[in-house]
Parts: sequence; structure tokens; C-alpha cells
Amino acid sequence: MKKHFFVSLLILSTLQILAQTPHVDSVKNMKFNEFARFYAGIGQDSASSIQYIDTNKIWIRHHEKFTQFWDSATTTRINPMTEFAHSELQILADSVHSLLYPFSGPDFLHANIFFPNTQKIVMFGLERVGNVPEVADLTDKQMGTFFKAMRRSLDSIFIWGYFMTNDMSKDFARSLELKGVVPVIMMSMAKADFEVHNVKKITLNNKGEVVDFLPGRKDSDDPNDTYISGIEIKYQKPSDSLARTLYYFSHNVSDENLQKTPEFLKFLTNQNFDATYLKAASYLCGYLNSIRKEALKSKYILQDDSGIEIKYFDDKTWNRQLWGTYTRPIRQFKYTKQAKLVEIYKNDTNVRALPFKIGYCSRFSMGNLMLFTRK
Repeated sequence: MKKHFFVSLLILSTLQILAQTPHVDSVKNMKFNEFARFYAGIGQDSASSIQYIDTNKIWIRHHEKFTQFWDSATTTRINPMTEFAHSELQILADSVHSLLYPFSGPDFLHANIFFPNTQKIVMFGLERVGNVPEVADLTDKQMGTFFKAMRRSLDSIFIWGYFMTNDMSKDFARSLELKGVVPVIMMSMAKADFEVHNVKKITLNNKGEVVDFLPGRKDSDDPNDTYISGIEIKYQKPSDSLARTLYYFSHNVSDENLQKTPEFLKFLTNQNFDATYLKAASYLCGYLNSIRKEALKSKYILQDDSGIEIKYFDDKTWNRQLWGTYTRPIRQFKYTKQAKLVEIYKNDTNVRALPFKIGYCSRFSMGNLMLFTRK
């Protein structure tokens, strides 16, 4: 009897100790969420390990400027787009659980607004992955430069609705701590009321499977090499049980480069995406055949005219709904003008208004959006 009593007591004591010992992952989760709030100019919780940062003059100035900046963007862009998504794109909220977003840069903002219930987002572009800057390692001068570069990198997305790759590269170059897209994505998640649970560097093995690293290979975070540089971010709404994952890869997806890195296409094919989103995509799908073919496997494709050409959407296979206007591309891409799309926009009596600017054509108030649904 005594033996059973002592065994039971030992088990109970062990369980109590385990219950009181914080799991390693929970410490990491708190760290990344704290950093995301720090980047976004959001104050820390009372239990935060970096709560002291809220009294830093540099951070306070960032908090004031960024809050004003974001509030203005919420009124002029975020709210109109969110209302539009609720009224016009509810099918995407109800049906899309996995999203492919080629040539995205760090644009989590639009992906989350138009596809609010997706559990997995795969994004890629030529912008580098970068790192998660450690708060404690930043001097006040570095912090100021970092915050300024962060704010400047967002200017174009709130004015025109897309990131300008060249301008963003210049902004990133101003801060040694802002070397890539990760802090911008984390910041956007925090501003959208998500908690960032984990952030880790990843790559793909020769089967197209996500792995932490490849033995004997160096990750130079170069989109043009054969090492596929990536990041995996786990995030979640505090009031929601839906666990979400975002992948971003810095990789050149030209047909020529994908022949050298077939694992990237294997990875995309294995995802079975419900939807593809294309915006300010530089008309790349006109000659990036592999990516276009992957995108066309989706049930839903939401895009502007810079995505997949209208000739690939035959009426036997796809239903369509159009918003906005289309008469021509911007001068830089004048060679991509689609006469068939001009005719469709002219004659389709079901074209609806677009209550916000988005994409290249928004520069002369002629933005457009198209939803293609596979029959």
C-alpha cells in the first residue's frame, strides 16, 4: 500500500513540475510576437520580456508616426478593400484554405484582406528573405534607421496598392537590420491583430519538402542561386482556433532557373492550391510558363491585368467577374496591351465599380480586378 502511495505521489509531483515548467516553444512564441508588435509600433503586454522598450524615445516616435500613417491608410484603403471583400468576394473567404501569391514581395496585407480565412499562404519574389532583428541588439541610431526604412517601404503599397521592388531595395539598404521582407510581414500580421507564434528559416529538399536546412549548403539569401531561401511563419488570431502558416521564398522562378531547381515546382504542385492571387505582377506570366501553368490549376484566380492574359481563360472552363476599367497598361508595359480584354471590358454589362485604387493602372485612376472561377 505504501509503495503504491509513494509511486502515485511521485507521478503527481512530476506532473506538477512539468505543468509549471514553460515549454521551449512558448518562450519562442512570445519572443516573435513581441518583436512583431515592436516593429508595428504596438505597445507590449505586461508580461513581455521587452516591455522596457515602450519607454524608449525612438520607439515612441515610431509608434506615433506609424499609428498616424496606418490610421490614414485604414480609412483610405484598408476599410474600403475589406468592405469590398465582404460584399463581392465572400466566396473566397468561404472556400479558399490555401493560397498561391506569386511575385508578392512582403504583401501580406492584401492577401489577408481578400482571402481572410486561408490557412496556408505561399508567397515568393526576388526580394530577399532577411532576418528577424533582435530588439536588444539595436542601438537607438540603428533603431531609428530601421523604423524609418520600415515606414518608407510601405509608402507605395498604401498609395498605389503594391510594393515597388526597386524602391524597397533602396529602403532596405538604408538599414543593415532591414535586409529583407520578414520584419515587414511580421509587422503586417501584428497590425492585422494576429499573434506571431514562430519564425524560422527553411529551404526545400530534392523532393520539394520543407526542411530547416540542407547539410553542406550555404544559404546566401540570393534569389538567383540554386539554394532556395525561405521563411516559415506560424501565426494565429488570439480568439480563433485556426492555426495558419505563411511561406515566403526568395527565388528566381524563370523557366530556365526552375530547370536547375525542380524541387520548387515539386513543392508548388504538392500544395494543391485553392486560389492564386496576382497583382502588380509585371506581366511575368506571359513568358514564365511553369508558374502560369501552376497558377491555372487553381479553382479561383483573382488578379489585375498584369497577371495571366485573358486568352488563357476560355469560356468553357472559367466563369468571370470584372471590376474597374481597362483600356491600356501603363507606358512601361505598353507592349502587353490586350485587345481582347479591352473589348470585354467595353461590352460586358456586368462589369462592376472598383471602390479603391490597386495595381499599376491606378496611377491614372483606371485600376481593375478580375475573378476567374473554374466551372
